[in-house]
Amino acid sequence: MIKILTNLIALLLIIFVITIGCQNYNSLTYIKFFADKLPVTSGIVIFAAGLSGLIAGIIFMLQFVLQKNTAVKAYERQLEKTSVSSDENSAKVKVLEAKIQTLEKALEEATKKNQ
Repeated sequence: MIKILTNLIALLLIIFVITIGCQNYNSLTYIKFFADKLPVTSGIVIFAAGLSGLIAGIIFMLQFVLQKNTAVKAYERQLEKTSVSSDENSAKVKVLEAKIQTLEKALEEATKKNQ
């Protein structure tokens, strides 16, 4: 539900920036770049601001996604190690059970010979 809500808000914001940019496309503004004043339409400024905000948001969220992927991979490695160690332990238990059975048979045979 939260994912749908955040996607809806993001879509509405993008539509808002596009609408404001289209409505102000013909109005002229000046941007000071070092010592020069550059004439630019307001729509382009609004589109550029929206696009730079979008790119900044993507870059900002990318670090969280990469961090989460690293944590997931570490967890998967831990699960694999746990699985391998449990397999080794079960194999050791089977070997010990086989040895116990062999010793029990040998004990039974030895007690039969002594009787």
